Amino acid sequence: MNSLYIMIALLHLSAIMSPGPDVTLIIGNTLSKGRAVGFQTVLGIVTGIACFLFATLFGFTQFIYSNPLIFKVIAFLSGMYLMYIGIKIIFPSYPLEKNESSTFLKKFHHPYLQGLITNLLNPKALLYFIGLFSRKEFQNDPWNIASILWIVSIIGFSSIVLLISVEKIGNKLKAVLSKIEIGFGIFMIVFAFQILYFAFMMK
Repeated sequence: MNSLYIMIALLHLSAIMSPGPDVTLIIGNTLSKGRAVGFQTVLGIVTGIACFLFATLFGFTQFIYSNPLIFKVIAFLSGMYLMYIGIKIIFPSYPLEKNESSTFLKKFHHPYLQGLITNLLNPKALLYFIGLFSRKEFQNDPWNIASILWIVSIIGFSSIVLLISVEKIGNKLKAVLSKIEIGFGIFMIVFAFQILYFAFMMK
């Protein structure tokens, strides 16, 4: 394999495996609901990444970034959604679920949709892909590089699910699941505030 492809694969793998809403959601869903739900979450996230890749290749992400109003709307929706997910993780019996008017929100509890929305509404992911494909070496072979990024995303995120699904590791983590969930919920809320601050401070 071309050395450039290997470098890109390793760069992307380190980026997606670093702490963030995608990884947090995968770990939380896998621990609390099992391997199948973990993989559904991964499927939603890699679908979002595929959307970003196609949008970047066709110049749509650059269009969004060049329009501050659109970018800030996406950031606002992202912050609010991540905050909602964080609250749901910390307080599973949050009153919204008991309210009949929240039927619409309940639909977004499906792990696939959680993964998809969490990824698509992340403005930092938008900037990440814009930054990658602004590099000259990426522009010379965009479709092959996009394919590599997507495959690496599938392998990387699926590996997290498989690792947590190992009985010994899973049992140890589940023993402190309540504390882990609170930590994940707080992380989601903090990340939501970071996104809102990051986006609305941009000129």
